[in-house]
Amino acid sequence: MLFKYGFISLLLAAACLLVIAGCKGSIQDTADDEISLVSVPSLIGLKSAEVDAIQVFFGDGTRLTLDKEEELDQIMQWVNSLQAYKIEGARGPGFLYAMDMVQGNQKLRLANEFEVEGQWYALSGPEQELLSRYLIEQGRAHNPELLPGITMETPEASGYNYMDYAQSVK
Repeated sequence: MLFKYGFISLLLAAACLLVIAGCKGSIQDTADDEISLVSVPSLIGLKSAEVDAIQVFFGDGTRLTLDKEEELDQIMQWVNSLQAYKIEGARGPGFLYAMDMVQGNQKLRLANEFEVEGQWYALSGPEQELLSRYLIEQGRAHNPELLPGITMETPEASGYNYMDYAQSVK
């Protein structure tokens, strides 16, 4: 009888050790999986004041160059607030848009997913959606048929004003 209780006690102790070891591993795994965000301008070497133009390439082939000071200021406010995190590689084919920020003789490419020195990154943050909406609206002002499968509320319909936002983040 004593042997029976000793054996059960041994099994319970072993089970407790396995649970504790398993919990320790899962806590460590969670810490290792945390996402580290990096400032996009510092990551790509962007100097906002030196951006002369932004060339936007939409997924349907439409191209748009933005070079008015008001447009550049608006876009750069959002880009300066963007952050990115590392990913294993491009997550899928195609893209909504990509943009080259022209800084003197240099062009810095930015898209939802982009590569810097062999490492892939994905954009993060609420500014990403604001930037996308703004660029699509600017593109549709020049080409009303731009990205016909993409539906977005207009700022007027949603009660959102981009210029008010721009003033609030200055």
